[in-house]
Amino acid sequence: KIKMSFLQQLAGSNDDEPALCTDDEITLVCSVPSGHKEEGYLSAPVFGGDECYLETSDTTLGALNYAVCTFRIVRAVSARALHQLNSEHGADVGVSQNKTVLYGHTVQLEHVSSGRLLCCLEMKASGMNLSLGLRRPGEGGSAWFRIRPASKHRSDGEKVCCNDEIYLVSEQEQCFIRVSDVLPDHHGKPKVEASFQKTRWTVVPYRTCALNTGDFLTGGSVLRLRSNKTQTCLTAHVEHSASDYSIQPGTPVAVSLEDSEDWTIRTLWQLELVRRQHAGGPISWGELFRLRSLATGQYLSLEQEAQDNPNCALMFRTTNSIDCKSTVFCFLDTAQPTSREQGRLSDAEGDGDGTSQEMISFGQSTVRLVHAETHKANSGCTDFLSFCLCAFPSFFL
Repeated sequence: KIKMSFLQQLAGSNDDEPALCTDDEITLVCSVPSGHKEEGYLSAPVFGGDECYLETSDTTLGALNYAVCTFRIVRAVSARALHQLNSEHGADVGVSQNKTVLYGHTVQLEHVSSGRLLCCLEMKASGMNLSLGLRRPGEGGSAWFRIRPASKHRSDGEKVCCNDEIYLVSEQEQCFIRVSDVLPDHHGKPKVEASFQKTRWTVVPYRTCALNTGDFLTGGSVLRLRSNKTQTCLTAHVEHSASDYSIQPGTPVAVSLEDSEDWTIRTLWQLELVRRQHAGGPISWGELFRLRSLATGQYLSLEQEAQDNPNCALMFRTTNSIDCKSTVFCFLDTAQPTSREQGRLSDAEGDGDGTSQEMISFGQSTVRLVHAETHKANSGCTDFLSFCLCAFPSFFL
């Protein structure tokens, strides 16, 4: 049951797909020829670089660093409106927010984590192909891309819907965004460039502008878990030097409750939903997620200490070593009876659009952090302490 629940949350719902609007946050996904269980995400570095590459993810696990691959649709204009914008030297003529995106519209895509625009760069990637990267407004590069339908069932003038397959064409260069055939050179990852050859991209929704999340817990939230009883925070301890927080997969981690008035990195955890659709949407009770430590960049897991030792220990796992069981957790409401919570966890499917009638809010919700697999198995290492959720202040980012 836990496996089916995991896969259902990962897939989300495909019925009655909503139309895209400006200010929506999306990921652009393509198939990866090298593996049947992998898919590629158009990505760009948050720091230290500007060229785009393809981030791959195992479709059966749902683990992905959305910080590098999430884009916001900041503008969507028709060809006539774009010509008017250019003639007015960039003035916001005829541009409105929360506008429905249509096929044939020209859009600007902002890399959410870095605040830079997706652009065709002037430098050549290979042959006649151009490099694709990030630039801030005014730094040069062609930042307008026309959306063309990749399906014969769509045509210009129709609404672009979530999970549609599209082509992105540079308005100035008239080149398609595609995955390069050249050997990977970005830390072993394929490059993405502008070319006359095509790559189909699936528009997967991450967070919709129509949903006011307010103070509710969402996918991608950075938080502290503070015990209501002792007023201490869940803190990860690893053996590290002053400049090195990295640890090996499966290394036991001492996780304890400590007094911490400051927002130290060892007390910060990023919550990542396992669902593919609306992975940045609000979280409901019993919904499955992973916790990534900001101190190590790795995932918290609960595993047996040894084959002959039934006791469980908290460990870290890298993205390449995670599985569907040891790294998956959920929040349960402390006010709900245990039997009811177990039923909710067993049948948790998650809403495809990320909405819920029982969303979890920061500061007001007291939660019980539960390891999903052992909670269902009743193996003795089920519930942790009850916590109050504390949001990471945005001005620290």
